[in-house]
Order: sequence, then structure tokens, then C-alpha cells
Amino acid sequence: MGKMFDAAVPTTSYAGQIAYLSKKDRGDAVFYVDYIKGTETSLEMRVDHSNKFDVDNSEAWFQESKPDSVNEVKLVEYKFTATGKYRFVTPGYPGEDKVRVSLKRTGGTGGFAETTEVTIVNTVFDVVGAAKSWAFRDAANLRRYVWYRVTDGVNFPQTDPGGGGTGYMVDLLLADTATVIATKTAAVLNPLAEVNATSLAAVVTLTNAFLGAADDAVDVDAGVTVLVTVQGAPGIGCATVYIQE
Repeated sequence: MGKMFDAAVPTTSYAGQIAYLSKKDRGDAVFYVDYIKGTETSLEMRVDHSNKFDVDNSEAWFQESKPDSVNEVKLVEYKFTATGKYRFVTPGYPGEDKVRVSLKRTGGTGGFAETTEVTIVNTVFDVVGAAKSWAFRDAANLRRYVWYRVTDGVNFPQTDPGGGGTGYMVDLLLADTATVIATKTAAVLNPLAEVNATSLAAVVTLTNAFLGAADDAVDVDAGVTVLVTVQGAPGIGCATVYIQE
């Protein structure tokens, strides 16, 4: 199944992409549309088939060519008025191996693509005492937490505080500065597929690797300062279109 369109849908003009069918003379083409509605009235979609498209003229493919041509453009129009997953079939035509889908929203607000959650953590805290931790959520909203173990001095050994979810241990030395703690924290988290972590001075910036909403990160008992700078959110007025191959 090939993805044809995956983006925020405009209101001022149709946006679309061409897909090449797996073989000529294949018959009906099956499409799947996953649409996330904002406050707009509807999503309008136009589909046409042809073996030739005038790529330099965005309006040409909305018009029929010569009636006796095997490459005559066939246009089908659909309108969706609610969020949902849709399946529809549009006829194929002999000799044609291309199909194009275009989308436009009608009225209202929307057209906002999905965003990823971004969190910053200031790692200035007192490392003395029991293991300290803070927690965050990935784009699947699964709980993960960071805990710190001081490997020298009176605090050793400290143990995983638990609390649910997956824990990631960061080894520290009693003399480590906040900048060093931030660097070590990012080094532990960055290999994860679910997040991207960087550090600058005493601050760790954690960006979810995948789009979507997540519960905010929180300090558990480390005393770190946690701030969500970008809220992850689902796309509004967005559509994903697949063609079944």
C-alpha cells in the first residue's frame, strides 16, 4: 500500500500527488483516507486517472481531454464531513497507469500538522541522599523515567526507585557539576528510538522522536526543573491517503 498524501490540507487550493499503479489495465483503484478534522466544514477530494499529466499546469488535470483519446482524464469527486477512516473505490481505465488525488478543506480552522513534544530539564539538583528521578512520556504515552546513581562517596550504592514504566540509570560522581549531569543524562537517553536528547550547559532538551500528544514530563523527587516548551499534538485538518497496491 503506497502513501500518496500525508500532510495538512490547504483551504485556498487543491494539493495533490501522483501515484503510479502497479500495472496497466489493473481495473478499479482502492484508496484509504485517514482524516483528522478541525472546525472546517468538510474535506474535498478529487481523483483522476490518466497516462499523461501536464505537470506544469495544475488545473489541466481537472479538465477532460479529447473524448476519443485513450488518455482521457476521468475525474471523481468526494466530500467528507467528519473525522474518520474512509475506504473508496474509483474505476480504473485501460492503458492508464497513473492516478492523482488532490485535497482541499472547506472553511473553518485546521491545517495544523502533528507536532512532537519537547521538554527541557534543568539538572541543577542535590545528588546527596536516595536515588533521585524524573519521568517523561513518549509519543505512545508510555511512562519512562531517569534516575541517578552516585557511584562514589557516602551515597553508594543507590537503588532504582521504580514507580512504573521503564527506568534509565545515569551514573554520577559526587563532584559532578550540573553541566556534567546534563551531558551524562543526554548520553543515556539519546540512543533510545523514542526520543532525541541533547544537552547545553545544565539543560537537557528532550524531543519525542514521533508525532503526537503525550502527558507532560514531571519531576518525581530529584528537584530538577521541568518545562514542556512544545506540546505534542495530533494533526488538525490533516489527511493521509493510501492507494492499495
